[in-house]
Amino acid sequence: MNGVAFGVKPSAGNGFQGLSPISDSSAPSLTPSHSPNQHTYMGSAVAGVPGAGPHGAGHSASFDMQWAPDGQAPGFAPRACEKCRLSKRRCDKKLPHCDRCVRLNAKCHYVQDALAPNANPNGPHFVVYQSQPLSSDVMLRSADPLENITVPQILGLLNGPDTPPDTEPDWKAPIHAYFQYIHPWYAVVHPTLFDQRMSEIQSHPDYPSPARSQSASSYGTGQSDAQASFKRSPSQPETDLEARGKDLALLIVAMHLVTRCRRTHAGLVQMFDETYRVLKRLVSLVALNGADGPPPSIEIVQCSALLALYEYGHGESNTAYRTLAQAAANASVVGVAPGYGDKTASRHILADEPLELSTLDKEERGGIWWSLFILDQFLHRDETATHLPFILETPAYNALLPEMPILTSAPGWKVQTSGHTQFPANSIRRQPVSVVLGNEDLGTFQLSAKCSSLLHRALRLDKERSSLPHMSTSTFSDLDQELRRATQTLIERSMHWELMLDCFSMCISALFTLYLPYLPRIETSSVAQIDADPELRIALAALRFACKMSTDISCKINAEYMLGGDNSSNVDVLSAPVGATCYLVIIVFSSFRRIFPDENLECQRAIAEKFESLRLFSSRWGIAEKMMRLLEQKRGINREEYLTPVPTGP
Repeated sequence: MNGVAFGVKPSAGNGFQGLSPISDSSAPSLTPSHSPNQHTYMGSAVAGVPGAGPHGAGHSASFDMQWAPDGQAPGFAPRACEKCRLSKRRCDKKLPHCDRCVRLNAKCHYVQDALAPNANPNGPHFVVYQSQPLSSDVMLRSADPLENITVPQILGLLNGPDTPPDTEPDWKAPIHAYFQYIHPWYAVVHPTLFDQRMSEIQSHPDYPSPARSQSASSYGTGQSDAQASFKRSPSQPETDLEARGKDLALLIVAMHLVTRCRRTHAGLVQMFDETYRVLKRLVSLVALNGADGPPPSIEIVQCSALLALYEYGHGESNTAYRTLAQAAANASVVGVAPGYGDKTASRHILADEPLELSTLDKEERGGIWWSLFILDQFLHRDETATHLPFILETPAYNALLPEMPILTSAPGWKVQTSGHTQFPANSIRRQPVSVVLGNEDLGTFQLSAKCSSLLHRALRLDKERSSLPHMSTSTFSDLDQELRRATQTLIERSMHWELMLDCFSMCISALFTLYLPYLPRIETSSVAQIDADPELRIALAALRFACKMSTDISCKINAEYMLGGDNSSNVDVLSAPVGATCYLVIIVFSSFRRIFPDENLECQRAIAEKFESLRLFSSRWGIAEKMMRLLEQKRGINREEYLTPVPTGP
């Protein structure tokens, strides 16, 4: 069995070594049948492709160039290959195969002319090239795409292509970063269950490693834990443990992706790099496995959810939509649901009976469902995705908000936020989605889920405008009031604004969704006409409220991060959807400058604050840079007119 212990060094080379789709131990032999008096010599079209040499499977292709007649340069045959001869085409006579046969993906073979005066009687009679069949690709032919891939190879993706050989991947850092910065508002990974599963892998007796002396809950502190939180059952199959180890390794790499910053001290980072591409392909192969392969695990669903967030956060909304749809489909298969107040069991789509789940399993599946739902709403605020259907259905009235331990750090890590306050690792009582913000105490992730349901209601109303062209503001007056109340509650009760950025963004985006369609009418109306029209007056007041809330938050963000030094906040905590909200605020303020000339200076200051926020967020997420480009290309609003030049050095 392949090693599954975390902490094992990669075999050699950079982090990508060993993830080639061709395996030198499993490609089938291509040796044809031949008579005892006939010498056959095989080759492969792919340099270094094994399994096609004269010694059969498992040996790399190499060619003995004894057959080099007098006057003939080594590496060339004395006559054209049979395909070119029969086709009466020019042949370059290259060994082991000519370029024309390679281009046509055709079998290339040379027949030695026994009557030639310079023929070598002891040389090979045939040199044959056969194109590599797809069935020899280990990632395509196997029922399990990860069959010939090991945990150290997957974790090697953390190092990147420029890491020195034999460098052990730091796989604890992305876990730490995910639970501290992403988990509070995108809780696809349950901290307790993740801790248990990691302990299960590390406690395997056959794989001693430095990590075995501590449970997953002590990664960050270095403190040993004599009793791991979970031990593998003696009856658990070895193959299941190996598969779980690979899935967890993929999940750790996904955590690494969503927690890395776009800009570092070394400069801009290529976000859609080889690490992303390899992980995306591996997860996609496993998620879309064939009928004879294992079904996707909960970790693969979590990987897909994190990949979708990563793609959205760096400006690829259409790609994120496809990834999210795949994640949602597999999530339904493994019984992911929000949880309902009148149900006690979830149903696995492929199961005949209801799937009885533990309390922790229900928490985990509820967290995954709400995370996918939150991202679905983010995507539909993007201009390129507004026409696409929702991936997840509207939560029912009795759907429960998620229950998840309140954490700003990984399990067992005692990490303080920028506000120097430590959150307890307990749970908040579950509330229905109909709960009114301000009436009940909600956890950070519950707040995110509740705000996403408000944004969803606004987006659904916006999609109905085409069928209801005369929709009045009274149609959504109740939602308007709830959004304002939610925003005020967040301001009054949030001591840590950086943990609530996604909630503010969703509430403000919902108001824009409801009232931005009125902006063209406001722009073509005089002040007197606006005052005389109740619809325009209400819309203008709502847009002003949303812009003021967003600008006040930007001023706080910018002031916090401009302090510098050790007390400044970490950009890792910034959430992805805020960039899209800044884009909308700048558009509205740009219109206000034309509608109300006396407010020009105030609007200009507000636009400058929003651009500063976008520049700050662009260090963390590529979507902020995308928003600035769209403002320049589609709206003619140039960032250089508002941004303060950054000092280049002493």
